[in-house]
Amino acid sequence: MLRICGFNGFQQIDNLVESSGNLENGSRIHKFLKCKEEDCRDVDMTWSNILISKGKCAVLSGFLNGKPNQSIILETPDKQEIIQGRCIRNKNCLLLTSQGKYWQYNLENLEWKELNNLYLPIDKNLSEKLVKIAIGEVINAVLSDAGSVWYMGNKLSPSEIKVLDIDCGKEHGILLSDTGNIYTWGGGSRGQLGNGILESTEEPCEVNLLSGMNVVRIAAGGWHNAVITRDGDLYTWGWNKQGQLGHPTLDGINKDGVAVLTEPRVVDWPNSLNVHILQVSCGTSHTVVLLENGEIWGCGWNKWGQLGNLKTTHLMTKFEISSSISIKRIICGAWNTAFIA
Repeated sequence: MLRICGFNGFQQIDNLVESSGNLENGSRIHKFLKCKEEDCRDVDMTWSNILISKGKCAVLSGFLNGKPNQSIILETPDKQEIIQGRCIRNKNCLLLTSQGKYWQYNLENLEWKELNNLYLPIDKNLSEKLVKIAIGEVINAVLSDAGSVWYMGNKLSPSEIKVLDIDCGKEHGILLSDTGNIYTWGGGSRGQLGNGILESTEEPCEVNLLSGMNVVRIAAGGWHNAVITRDGDLYTWGWNKQGQLGHPTLDGINKDGVAVLTEPRVVDWPNSLNVHILQVSCGTSHTVVLLENGEIWGCGWNKWGQLGNLKTTHLMTKFEISSSISIKRIICGAWNTAFIA
């Protein structure tokens, strides 16, 4: 079961919910609505479209062919199960299948193109299989089952590390190694690289303050990052204009707050609540986590309802979701939030 809230300016949610009568406020949805799509494997939510990967097909809903409130079903040429999908600027859908095939569907000419040879080097001795794609506005990278990260045929990850996970923000990327260490690269103007400076780097560099922390989960937002350690603690860094880091913003009230945090800092929970965090996901300016007890908490910007019925806040705040719903995964889009239950 999939539920979604947040931005709906292109009626991308209309075709996905069981009844359009549930939409209480057109362009912004302040409660999690149940979607009619079953067996959801992955969700990608851009500012104008929602792409749901399910079985051997994907459903794309939103702004298509110059019109809102459109919907199409996609099946890759190899007819394999789709494990991940991403949208790019209303022009392309990128789909990764269980066999490691990376497909691009052009929404303008309606043609398929295989991208494996574009990202992996053409080498008969290379038998790596793609397991994840990471898409930003500047960086597009892929992760292989050998723990390597590739960008347009070039290996990004240092040869001495094995990568378990990757993610991309607007201008930067983040890697998680099998030793629990974190590496970042790309744009750093808002502190999103976590190395204490505001400069960019072309090659992945380790975030030294997290060395030895045994990180197990990572997430990249627009210009910020969040990671979870093995002990269940949440660390964030980068841009904090909307309170997306879970730390006080810098304004007339919070004089000790931060606008930009250039190094990771642990997030404190309200009333010194002791929590253990299992998952984290980041949107452009919000962060959402799933706790061990099944609760969802979040912070940041909520102009479009991406935090449900909460207000924009720099404090981690609990979402109002029925305890009878067992949540398996949380996913943040640019201005949306979804969970699979």
